[in-house]
Amino acid sequence: DRKSGSFVNWEGRPRFFEQALSSNAMSDHRVLVMLAAERAHGALDADTFQDLGSRFVADHPELICINWVEADFVITDVAPREGNEHIIGLPLILPEPQRASRLAMTERRPVYTRAFDVIQGVRAFEVWVPVFDGDTFLGLLGGVYSYEELLGVAVGQGVRARNLVSVVDDAGVPIVDPVATGVLDRTLEREIELTPSENGARLKLSPYVRGMSGHLMRGLELACLALVVGMVLAMWRLRREVDAHRRTERALGASEAKARGIIDHVGLGVAVVDPEMVVLDTNPRVREWFPIADPGQDRRWGGIQR
Repeated sequence: DRKSGSFVNWEGRPRFFEQALSSNAMSDHRVLVMLAAERAHGALDADTFQDLGSRFVADHPELICINWVEADFVITDVAPREGNEHIIGLPLILPEPQRASRLAMTERRPVYTRAFDVIQGVRAFEVWVPVFDGDTFLGLLGGVYSYEELLGVAVGQGVRARNLVSVVDDAGVPIVDPVATGVLDRTLEREIELTPSENGARLKLSPYVRGMSGHLMRGLELACLALVVGMVLAMWRLRREVDAHRRTERALGASEAKARGIIDHVGLGVAVVDPEMVVLDTNPRVREWFPIADPGQDRRWGGIQR
């Protein structure tokens, strides 16, 4: 039962908050609730917040930081400060933190955001816990959780070896979408609620194909790889042939230009005719001797001489 502080582990069995803490998995919002109660009673000053908050974050790699927010929804402190100083003084104006923090104040309960990109540059979600002294709203405490790190501490290597582990929202859109290292059996995919339903994040397990069918698929993958390599080699050979052809064309062009220069400047008249004696080309000396020897007039060499 999530309201009592439990969540579901990757075999589908409930694990309680105390067990989660001892196993270094993601704790729920109850630690933030306890800190909020200390703050409401005036027992959580800045130094104590830094000490307790920083130690808790250090013990839980999935937790990026804990934000101290005043009643005007401005972040005035963060634990740990190191590496997070740039967020101090910022108001909660991003859509999800703004929505969740206001709802937490209105309903006087912890509220989870949906997935979004936090200022620290990672895909994350936040849990906002309101702080009240009687009916007076003092502000909030917010835990910022990284999905990538959450998967790292919550899902064992054995599960990762057998499955592609990803996180999707309630519409199936990927939040964390790692690259598969093998062939997946999509027929056996399953999803497990990762956080409260209002957050909409679900753990998705896509098993890798195993057994004979897996060997067959890997064989097909190798065959496809060989085909791709063959195509690359063929394209490389074709490129070499094209380059060689271009070099030959350039050499022939240079040779033709050189020959043309010699013919145009030689003291003899030179004419090129086809088997029907039609003039195809002449050098300047022929055109000087026979002005009508214009290759464009379809003249026959015999007629030009007359």
